[in-house]
Parts: sequence; C-alpha cells; structure tokens
Amino acid sequence: METTTPERQALRAALESAIRQGRQTGNPEETLTAVDALAAASPNLPEVWFARGMVLADLQRYPEAIASLDRALILAPNFRAAKAQRQQILQRQGTGGGARLRR
Repeated sequence: METTTPERQALRAALESAIRQGRQTGNPEETLTAVDALAAASPNLPEVWFARGMVLADLQRYPEAIASLDRALILAPNFRAAKAQRQQILQRQGTGGGARLRR
C-alpha cells in the first residue's frame, strides 16, 4: 500500500488543477508548461509523467509522450493506466505493441 505524504498530496492537487485549467482553456501547451514545472519539482512522482504523456499525446508529440509514459512505468512498473495509454499511442502510430520500454 502506498503512503501518501502531505507533499505528495499537494503535488497531486497541483497536477489536477493544471489539467483542469488546461481543459477549461483548451490550451494543451499551457497545460504542458504547468506539468513540466511539476515534473521538475517532483521528478519521482509517476502521476506527473503520466499526465505529461497524456498532454503530449493530445499534442500529437508521440515520441515524447512515449518517453514520459516510460518514465512513469520505470517509477511505477504496475501503473496500469500508463501501460494502457502507452499501448494506445503505439497503436495510433501503427507500431503495435512491439516497442520495448526504454530504460
């Protein structure tokens, strides 16, 4: 079971706020800037890398999205949503599931 520290809770709240704001404004570049700042502040939080991957996928920046999802999976190998999103991006690119997790 994962322990949640107040710092981690605050980072998750900031991440959710950045994503919500980006959806409201319809500006994924703005969301990416906010998520990048959170990734710099907390590089060991897999949810940040997952969110970054999702935003990059929305921007059709697939290689960067895969790299961010890979980072999330390195930090949390059983992160099912990251695995599923990664697979969807690979399928969108027509590479199927053949690409290996980069470490």
